[in-house]
Amino acid sequence: MKLNLFIVGMVVASVLASTANAENGQNVPDELFTQALAQTSAESGQIAAVKLNNEGQYLVYIKSSRTCGSGGCRAQVWEKTESGFQMVEKLPVGFLPIRDLSTKQNASILGVTVYDKAGPATIVPVTETQNGYEANWDASLPAETGKQLITQNMLISF
Repeated sequence: MKLNLFIVGMVVASVLASTANAENGQNVPDELFTQALAQTSAESGQIAAVKLNNEGQYLVYIKSSRTCGSGGCRAQVWEKTESGFQMVEKLPVGFLPIRDLSTKQNASILGVTVYDKAGPATIVPVTETQNGYEANWDASLPAETGKQLITQNMLISF
């Protein structure tokens, strides 16, 4: 019985990945969607992924009642390895869109959308360092800063 469920899950993830790639124009490997969904306990929800500037790294956003809370969801950075894909980092909890704040002169900087109780949405910069991705909570930026990486329109139901 478990094997049958696993095979059905693999087929669904493969179809989902093909659909997501066709709809958002991204070249995201089917295996990434399969492994990202396999690591979550969510039975249903939405997923989107995009290739980052770093070779072999992808940003995955899974939205479900099991993986998100009142503060939003945690996007994940995945990396291609010899044995498949491996999650290497979870970003701070936030909402969509997730933005690219990088410039040609610096390391990868992602922007996570957050909401303050008293004000509008802002972007928290999350910089790639030698120790992983680190949020700079003191440097909130206007919501339209940077280029959109993952948006609500990119989410595909599973």
